[in-house]
Amino acid sequence: MEDEFQVTVQENHSPYQADMPESLQEVIFSDEIGADIFHSLTPTKQRSIIHMISRIKAITIMGNLKASVRKTKDLIKKIPWND
Repeated sequence: MEDEFQVTVQENHSPYQADMPESLQEVIFSDEIGADIFHSLTPTKQRSIIHMISRIKAITIMGNLKASVRKTKDLIKKIPWND
């Protein structure tokens, strides 16, 4: 049996070619020196940082779920076992 599917490829027109986490947007907005440093980095380095932040959040959330954390507001908080 052969399955057919359609794929659409679209160019990403965002400034970083990646979705910037809201938390990083807030830090860049509130920390002028940090924002200047971030924007002085190469686009590749900026994207790497964006991906690292997204991955760290995902790892933290999954770890918290495994530790029986169920309140949404607490899922992103780092708990001691996660060091």
